[in-house]
Amino acid sequence: MPTRSRAFTLVEILVGLTIFALAAVSVYTSLHLAIRVFKQQEGRDESLTTALLALDHLSLGLKSAYLNAENEQITFFGTRERVDFYCLNDRGDVELRSWYLTPRGSSEGNALMQIRQPYSSVAGGTMPEPELIHSQVASWSLQYFSAKDKLWYDEWLEPNTLPRLVRIELNVAAGDKPENTVRLVRYAVLMASMTFAMPTTE
Repeated sequence: MPTRSRAFTLVEILVGLTIFALAAVSVYTSLHLAIRVFKQQEGRDESLTTALLALDHLSLGLKSAYLNAENEQITFFGTRERVDFYCLNDRGDVELRSWYLTPRGSSEGNALMQIRQPYSSVAGGTMPEPELIHSQVASWSLQYFSAKDKLWYDEWLEPNTLPRLVRIELNVAAGDKPENTVRLVRYAVLMASMTFAMPTTE
């Protein structure tokens, strides 16, 4: 008697398709989650790298800040949210550097900006375009240490003297949520003895 081949029933086919669909959904969910985590980590690393480079750049500029006793136009001015100082750039030219925070929108955080203005154009009032340093800053603050009275100040109100130290605190975004931030702190030591003979601008 010939044997009869057994075919899959409709119920068995439906069960198989269901199991396959569940497995496919599980694999897709896992891959989607892994890609999302990778992108978040990549964005976080990029934000932190940019922030560290910004701190290095600002600290280096502050360390080369100077005054000139014969030129009252060479000053140092600082608040908790902005600092303006003169220093030498990498070409050996004198320039005024301004660092400050500007809002990007109600829910987009803040942008850290820098203006580099050649000394020769300061008196003329020509303001160059600001340079974007970091676009995902939650907050930042500056403090100034006086070597004379050994105290920290939120504002530096003696434009013809230099603080001994500047404390820079930068809070940058570290994820897709505004509350996910990383706090970075850097101290810049200023050389109070740095003076250069610079003529006053006409």
